[in-house]
Amino acid sequence: MEFLVIITAAIIGWVFADQFNKVNLSKDKLFDQFIESKFLSDNYWQSLMFLATSWLGVLLVLWVVKQLIFQNSPPLVLCLDIIVLALMLNIFDVRDISADTGAIRNARQKNIAAGVATLFSVTASRIFSLIFWYWITPGLSGAILFFILLSMFNALIRSNALKVLERNQFIVRGYSVLIWLPHKILIITYAFVGDFEAALRCWRAQGRQSGLGFWAELLSTSAGALNIQLGGGESEDIGKSHKPVFGLLGHLVTQETIPRSVAFFIRNFLLWVLVFFLLNLMLKG
Repeated sequence: MEFLVIITAAIIGWVFADQFNKVNLSKDKLFDQFIESKFLSDNYWQSLMFLATSWLGVLLVLWVVKQLIFQNSPPLVLCLDIIVLALMLNIFDVRDISADTGAIRNARQKNIAAGVATLFSVTASRIFSLIFWYWITPGLSGAILFFILLSMFNALIRSNALKVLERNQFIVRGYSVLIWLPHKILIITYAFVGDFEAALRCWRAQGRQSGLGFWAELLSTSAGALNIQLGGGESEDIGKSHKPVFGLLGHLVTQETIPRSVAFFIRNFLLWVLVFFLLNLMLKG
């Protein structure tokens, strides 16, 4: 059943990407306000209590809706799970990069490359980690926990303040723990779906480069699997600092790379769903 929910949530998320993205932007503003108000201090327990309270609060609301409003009706409960998962997946980033608009067509090459890099690192990390924790835990509990922790982590990153990150190490370490296994599995699927040899070669040589933190392994493997170069050049965000290079040097991302990238992303998604389907059959058998 989980694989059906995942596929349906992805389709609905694609169709209603704009609406779901607006909801997620409002959620981001709410978490930003918590960070700016210093609600999360350097107290370990305060961060833990905020995470636990938010998680249990959302689960309680869903339980009330399922039990008291939907009367635990299987079709209605299934629809609720699909909508909630679609909201958390937020397919907007995937659909946005695939849009054949004049803005994208006329964009500078490094902006296109940045979009592809984001697709295979930040976006992939969110979507595939959510899928993993949805499948591995009962109901939506694991996916919701990851989603809240991810929202807290992103709010810390957007604050762009080193002191804020230092006093909230619980959030950073908790996020690192939850993405570790999904990232390792995603590295394997990147290599399996694309150029296996190049993906592993780039992963070994570039996967531990500094500068892009959690996503270095994903960038190196995906760039190698697609036979493209991601990164390189000078960063406008940090003065004249040099960006690390991932993938095959000289194989720059172009407009023609975008359809290949989206198709590659979708193949990885379908492979995950297929594996979950087969695992479900094995466990039930």
